[in-house]
Amino acid sequence: MAEERTLQRRMGLFSTTAAAVGLMVASTTLVSSGQGFAAGGGGFIIALVLAMIFNVFVAFSYSELSGLIPKAGGINHYTEAAIGKFFGIVAVMGAYLVPLVFAASAEIAMPGLVTQGAWLPAVDYRILSSALLVILVLLNIRGIEFYAAVQSFTTVAMMGSILVLGIIGLTTHSANVVPDAFTPFNPLGWGVLSLLGLGFWLFVGTEFVTPLAEEIKRPQRNIPLGMILGLSAIVICAGIYGLGSVRMNPLDVLLNSPTPHVEAATSILGTAGTWWMSVVTILASITTVNTLLCGTARFLYGMAQREQMPKFFGGLSKWGTPWIGIVFCGVIIEVVMLTGVATAAEFTTLILGSMVCYCISYIIAHIDVIVLRVRYPRIHRPFKSPLFPIPQILSMGAMVYMIWTVHPDPLIRDAVWLRAGIIMAVIVAWTVGWLLYKKKPLFKPVPLAEMMEEIEEEFAPQEVPVS
Repeated sequence: MAEERTLQRRMGLFSTTAAAVGLMVASTTLVSSGQGFAAGGGGFIIALVLAMIFNVFVAFSYSELSGLIPKAGGINHYTEAAIGKFFGIVAVMGAYLVPLVFAASAEIAMPGLVTQGAWLPAVDYRILSSALLVILVLLNIRGIEFYAAVQSFTTVAMMGSILVLGIIGLTTHSANVVPDAFTPFNPLGWGVLSLLGLGFWLFVGTEFVTPLAEEIKRPQRNIPLGMILGLSAIVICAGIYGLGSVRMNPLDVLLNSPTPHVEAATSILGTAGTWWMSVVTILASITTVNTLLCGTARFLYGMAQREQMPKFFGGLSKWGTPWIGIVFCGVIIEVVMLTGVATAAEFTTLILGSMVCYCISYIIAHIDVIVLRVRYPRIHRPFKSPLFPIPQILSMGAMVYMIWTVHPDPLIRDAVWLRAGIIMAVIVAWTVGWLLYKKKPLFKPVPLAEMMEEIEEEFAPQEVPVS
């Protein structure tokens, strides 16, 4: 009888941190960071730090949940044990499948567009992007160690580049230096808080490391540590590069540029800076798509194990990777990119709609922590969220605030709400239909003891005896 294939633990702390950073360093977040510093000057660093703190609270919740239930299904498994299958599927589809459809398609188009514009003008960008996507799909199928190697290299190269460019921008005596660039440092005053949502977008996705729980060595230690290290690295690199950008460019120039991060690099190093940032943009896109392929496929794998997605998503390759889910994700990314939606004007609104769905998923994760703490107060937790439940309550309040103030323009805000509503309606319809078809209860939580039976013995939490 053939031995059943399972996911293998091959990722250490460094590759775990790189995975946690993966979605946060998208080319779209480079643009968001540039827009934030353009609108708020040096004061945007305040919104950036606050957004990072709220995302540390998110990391606390996901770390506690993944330590308690270290399974590939991630938020689905946590929510299933807390408030039922319905909310588990909604959380996964809202926060992970939706960005896969829209964000990953835009990200994979970016390397092709940059390469076409800078080096190969005669080649259609879709051919270049499609070739890169095929390579990433094959690398992910080949094994988690190949994913980790690509992720580690691209993350270090990209973040190192941003950090070096930022330091040059802050220290150079070039003629491009703007006199009194930081006077006043925070021109918006308290109004800088209106940029909190823009800052928050820079840190979305650190929890994408949690579906890799079955492939990470010592997940109870490495997942929370990797997430917090990743968030810290982002705020340092983005902050230094942003301040360097403000020192080298008038704010109105950055504000009116569709690619403020490229504008800043050009001011810092001229043509060399433009080329360098083009390479950084390509690396950012590779890192993001690599993370989405890897993480989303494992969400699907974990859900298939519990009959919350079609069973075929549970198939593993001979290298122990969920190859059907990886190919499925690759096909979706390719189709959306080829339609042109990824580069259309409508895409910005869809991305903001996706962010609203993300916030809803984060709220569900915080609720999971609170419910499981109340329902299972004596169970051993390898990681416990500090100061519970204050971080969860504060973070949920911040999520609601960011949904409410998703965009300052009322017309765009209403359009975002409409699209987010449509996205969530489709997700809810699919979830209800699938659970009814499988004759599964929608809102009945799964006993944690039943969930523990599927987890390796060494990671199974034990009840503390009552004295």
